[in-house]
Amino acid sequence: MLAAGYSEEDLVKTEKPALTGNLFDWFCDLRTARKHNGYSLMAIEYTEMHAYFLIRGINVEKWQIDVIRMLDSLSLEAYRESK
Repeated sequence: MLAAGYSEEDLVKTEKPALTGNLFDWFCDLRTARKHNGYSLMAIEYTEMHAYFLIRGINVEKWQIDVIRMLDSLSLEAYRESK
């Protein structure tokens, strides 16, 4: 459950604002590359982000990476609270 009382599934089902639509889609794709250390899910690695954007030919800006990292942090927090 995220801080506002929403689960990650709720966010995936929510209509996205045009400005952030791509960011959230990128995050949803990237979270499938998240690793597990045997105890818990781990944050999406910068190397995974780099490969994702390189392969897809996406020019990403620092603030966009910051937003994806924030979404990842919120997602991991929700996951850990659900356990």
